[in-house]
Amino acid sequence: MFTELSAQYERAAADPAQVWTEDFHYEDQPFLLLRTTKAQSIDWKYAFLVNMSDVVDTSSMRRVSLPNMPLLDDVRVSKAFSFTEPWLHLPANFTDAEFNGTPVIAFKFHPGMFNIDGSEEKDFRHFSAHENFHLAVQGIDPTAADSWKYDDAGYLDPVPTSSEHERLLRAELVALDQAREATDVAAARTAAADAVRLRLLRQETWPELSKQDGIETIEGTATYFEAKINGDDALVGAPSLIAVIDHFGDSVLGRDLYYWTGSSIAVTLDTLQPGWKDSLSSSAASGNGPTLFEMLRQATGVMEAPPAIAVDDLVNAYT
Repeated sequence: MFTELSAQYERAAADPAQVWTEDFHYEDQPFLLLRTTKAQSIDWKYAFLVNMSDVVDTSSMRRVSLPNMPLLDDVRVSKAFSFTEPWLHLPANFTDAEFNGTPVIAFKFHPGMFNIDGSEEKDFRHFSAHENFHLAVQGIDPTAADSWKYDDAGYLDPVPTSSEHERLLRAELVALDQAREATDVAAARTAAADAVRLRLLRQETWPELSKQDGIETIEGTATYFEAKINGDDALVGAPSLIAVIDHFGDSVLGRDLYYWTGSSIAVTLDTLQPGWKDSLSSSAASGNGPTLFEMLRQATGVMEAPPAIAVDDLVNAYT
């Protein structure tokens, strides 16, 4: 675990703007790590407190020495820290907490998170980074002044089941994949513009789909961050967006797919609109901040859905 954290911290310290923004230092965030024996355990054996000496009194706790990991210089271990707090014994993998006014994620880890062999187990380095980003960057209290103001709650319900929606969606996903994978700006902009046109057409026909944009912004940026902080070159565990729905089926269309579409848009914005992360971070808490999709529209200049006469040609270009 500490080897993985150390690698993340080194990337964050070396180039914070690469993993998120220049003023966000992941390597300095407080982190409470609870050692369990299995996923969603209600019990834990001991707690590691990382970067928490300025948050709580750690003077009586044993200091953990990690001489080859210089950025992990404030690590303490305790069997008793907040052990009686009921919220630390919920059947969950993580809990958002607050100590002396400072938000901290309490994350439960176990050996299965470090021996990933194609199982459904979530690995520590991606899972913990994703959830920590929600807390440290986006905030968990939507009423708080500095928390991101996007509607990401729940699922799309209902999701259109027509063959026409499936046709448009699949073409959009291929266009998003091509935009993310493009090796030059012009190709990325062309594919991204077509993805925007297809999204606008879907939302014009089925207005309830606009909720996707909020889910995508919250979960997509967290998915983007977990990839960046771990040095991944592309989307984690997904060779293409089409592969996601082909593998999981319609079950992902309510919510899960938009973790990946959001991350795809984020990577594309790295190419089309450098500086987008600073812009989003400075406006996301205002209640008027753009969604990732709105930022992609701005980057491509596409503001309207295509006329009906052009739809078939557009779809056929990506099927």
